[in-house]
Amino acid sequence: MAEQDGRARSFLRRVFFLGRNRISTAGAVFTTASAVTMIGFWIVESLQAHPVHPYAGIVLFLILPFVFVLGLLLIPLGVLLQRRKLRARGELPQEYPKIDF
Repeated sequence: MAEQDGRARSFLRRVFFLGRNRISTAGAVFTTASAVTMIGFWIVESLQAHPVHPYAGIVLFLILPFVFVLGLLLIPLGVLLQRRKLRARGELPQEYPKIDF
């Protein structure tokens, strides 16, 4: 149990350290914004008595899910590129900083 906890902490330290870059942040913003917008659209659509504009479905079921998935793909891409950049410079730490909120 303690070994698994140690591995989980090590993994989280690595992800938080390497995830602090513009690409990963943009991915998090895209994912969060599209998820909040989709949930808002679904609530409005379910509470309205009359049908929503037909083009709203294109945004709701095609564009917003694409932006959501794009954001999810950008997060690990940013981590990977940050890791490669730090490794090329020789700045990749042996032990990652402790997470302290």
